[in-house]
Amino acid sequence: MGLFDWFRRKRSVVLSDTIWLTKAAKLDGLREAIRDRIEQEAVVVAAHFPASLREVRTHLETAGVSVQLVEGRDAGRQLLEWGRPGAVVAALVETLAGISPPNAAATEPLPVTIFVAERHLLRAKDDALPPFAEHLTPPGRIGFHLSLEDPLLRPFTGTRLADTLRGLGMQENDAIESRMVARRIGAIQKKIARMGVLDRPADSAEEWMRLNCPELTP
Repeated sequence: MGLFDWFRRKRSVVLSDTIWLTKAAKLDGLREAIRDRIEQEAVVVAAHFPASLREVRTHLETAGVSVQLVEGRDAGRQLLEWGRPGAVVAALVETLAGISPPNAAATEPLPVTIFVAERHLLRAKDDALPPFAEHLTPPGRIGFHLSLEDPLLRPFTGTRLADTLRGLGMQENDAIESRMVARRIGAIQKKIARMGVLDRPADSAEEWMRLNCPELTP
């Protein structure tokens, strides 16, 4: 059914975290990862914050990658229409999480990869996305892309980790994919949640930090 054939049996979603040294490297890496899949799969690029989604869309479009934004109550139908190999669909995570199963005729199932341009500072926000991916046939893959400059990691790693990795020979276009690092990210998110933040809405992760965790803002 186009992008979707809502699941007949529950299966687990493949999750991964890719960590880059800098935001610029993250955007370049995300662009290349999308290019690797765009011709064979439906590709969705998502972000928690509007500023992040605008940034990714601009980066992709500057490189000649077609990007179609889906939003609002009609997002489910838009995904069905535009979620095809050769183009990228862009949406906020909260939009994807709120979509009801589209009502469409079944067609050949289409693999879907969801690239997320950041992790939220609260784990519960990230956890809203896998149920959406579970409803795809086959279940969609989710790849989170972060950088050590992201507001989530910067207060806890500073420049020390980046300097150490560079000292070990890591280049700007290299990335870390490690379960240990992924667990560390989850621990940081839980620590922020225990601070009793209010989760005021914000345009960017930096603004969210200023509004909700000023003690962690540089």
